[in-house]
Amino acid sequence: MYSFGYNFFPWPKSIAIATGGEIVEYLEAAIEDSEIADHIRFNHKITTAAWDSGTGRWTVHCENGTAFSCRFLFGCTGYYEADKGHVIDFPGKGDFQGKIVHPQQWELESEEFQRDGVRGKKVVCIGSGATAVTMIPNLCKGIEGPGGGASHVTMLQRSPTYIMSRVNEDPQIAKWLAEPGVDAKEVHERIRVRNMEAGKKMQQQQAERFKKMGVDPRKPEQMQAMMKKMYIGMMKKNLTSDDAEEGYINAHMTEEQFEEHFTPWYK
Repeated sequence: MYSFGYNFFPWPKSIAIATGGEIVEYLEAAIEDSEIADHIRFNHKITTAAWDSGTGRWTVHCENGTAFSCRFLFGCTGYYEADKGHVIDFPGKGDFQGKIVHPQQWELESEEFQRDGVRGKKVVCIGSGATAVTMIPNLCKGIEGPGGGASHVTMLQRSPTYIMSRVNEDPQIAKWLAEPGVDAKEVHERIRVRNMEAGKKMQQQQAERFKKMGVDPRKPEQMQAMMKKMYIGMMKKNLTSDDAEEGYINAHMTEEQFEEHFTPWYK
């Protein structure tokens, strides 16, 4: 959020990764602080945008019949399709007697599902990307509200994912935010300077490490092999002692499982 937040209204918390609700609260606060609510057209879905070379203007039509004309049009829509996410098909899908829910359509489900979510149910989460990484811990831990407290959760994935675990809340940022007379903008600048310096330091340390290990950064195969070893080592280290006692590492966390699938992105 320190990168995605607005420079005129910096992210005011000490956590870097926020929940959807926290992001909405932040956006609403930014709108209120900037007094721009009257300049925003809410609930207007754009259907067409046409350019007229004769007048040098755009004409934008909305689903509710409203039309706007402008000289400059910025299409800040991202690359996701808001109406419908990617839906996969697989053998036997039509025979499944349970409920299939796409995360992007979660809020459009029935009132019963909105109220009870998957509480007490057995759930299979297809995929191992960012959405799955966000959803599965919440499906398991029994959070209040829709989506929590499943009796059993299984991740179905084609191949394992390399994951680096990081602490979300930064104690130094919390101290800065608590300093008398220091506002969020100054904290934001401190964070940017610190992160840039930390990035430079990390690059220097990596260069020294590569040299000692005989790794040539210009050769992708050497870099990927080193990164794979590092990621798997970190994942093993992050597993709890209970997992280790159950033989989880030996049974499920072997380098051989990553051999024929893909190598980590290292740049």
